[in-house]
Amino acid sequence: MNHAPPLVSVIVAAYNSADFLSGCLESLNQQTFRDFEIIVVNSSPETRTAEVASLFKNVYFFQSPHRLFPHAARNVGVSLARSELFAFTDADCQADPHWLAELVSIHAAGHEIIGGCIDSRAEAIVSRGIYVMKYSPYQRSERAGPISLAATGNLLVSRKVFDAVGGFDGSIFCGDALFSWEARAAGFTPWYEPKAIVFDQDERYHQRFLYERFQRGLEYGRVRAEFEQWSRPRRWLRIAGCPLSLCSALVAIGRHCLNGARLKDFLIGFPFIAVAQAAWCVGEAFGYATRSPDRSKNFKPTL
Repeated sequence: MNHAPPLVSVIVAAYNSADFLSGCLESLNQQTFRDFEIIVVNSSPETRTAEVASLFKNVYFFQSPHRLFPHAARNVGVSLARSELFAFTDADCQADPHWLAELVSIHAAGHEIIGGCIDSRAEAIVSRGIYVMKYSPYQRSERAGPISLAATGNLLVSRKVFDAVGGFDGSIFCGDALFSWEARAAGFTPWYEPKAIVFDQDERYHQRFLYERFQRGLEYGRVRAEFEQWSRPRRWLRIAGCPLSLCSALVAIGRHCLNGARLKDFLIGFPFIAVAQAAWCVGEAFGYATRSPDRSKNFKPTL
């Protein structure tokens, strides 16, 4: 690594990522913006991911001795970074050559937390359905402007914001949602830039997919209700409105797909999308109904 600190540290969280990491790192080496370092934080016990990373001499590779959730790995990456700007993407994403240039340009215009477009090259019908369900708000067609949630698959954050928020909650999967909410509460509004593009590569269906969607919804509902300090009546009102929330979510996904020229993917995959989104909404309702006694004490990570 160079002695002079770079402007940007690109941080990639990896776990069993050998099949995709090479494409990710190759795309980073093709960036038109060059003042950056690459940090890969791996927490899987296998050696293939490390072997892939070793082929790229400009990559700083950190092997965690224990399993890390993705946001905990990102916190570790920040602790190793030398820059004032942190760009996050996933090991199964490939960045457009102008990705970093666009993010840095928007930061120079005055935005401290920036989310970018998460596009997809998936061909399988189910993979395309999973993509539009998870990432429809981050399509190229969406206009630049304020957003409520910036996803860590494509995110630039200044050290100022990271320090103000205190980092990601590494114990949960919806840590990017919580980080976005806390950043806004600290006076930093997340901004969406559709010209900063990464391509997601790994939307695969597996046997536990619906259960996973339920669990993610449950976690999201619990964290949101406790972060916003919802009263018991408000919790139960949202639970009663679960069917309406499902309909609203499906309409929103369809609208994003219409704007993003992915309406065909939405219509073909609708039965699967509806079932998977229902699993999330049911989980979210369960999350509103439960609370962890120490959840509010664990928002800040321990690095």
